[in-house]
Amino acid sequence: MKVIWSEEWKKLGYIGEKEMWLDLYKANSLTSLSQKFNCSINAIRDRFAKCGVPLRGPGGPNNQKFEVDRALIDDITATGVRAAALKRGVAPQTLYQRLYYSKGLSVKKLQQAAEALKEEEPNGDV
Repeated sequence: MKVIWSEEWKKLGYIGEKEMWLDLYKANSLTSLSQKFNCSINAIRDRFAKCGVPLRGPGGPNNQKFEVDRALIDDITATGVRAAALKRGVAPQTLYQRLYYSKGLSVKKLQQAAEALKEEEPNGDV
């Protein structure tokens, strides 16, 4: 069944097709839009191109912005990956992957390094 786009945007109460796409794309992916209108993702992409609606870049966990810095590593060794991930609003798996691929670190290596540092610290007894 071919979608008649002029009927769709009118039925949904928009003033035009471009306005419909701009509004719906704020909260929906191409996949969910294709399911909503019962058509292919390529049909949605074609309509976006025709209307001049820019496509977003790839998203999800691979596109989340956070730095693997000393503060993150300290946080992971002190509270664990799950707590550090929740604090930054990302999935624990994202932290694991980012640590491994960007720094070559594993949680086990971080914990071992933290334990070694604790053993080296003077305990204050004089």
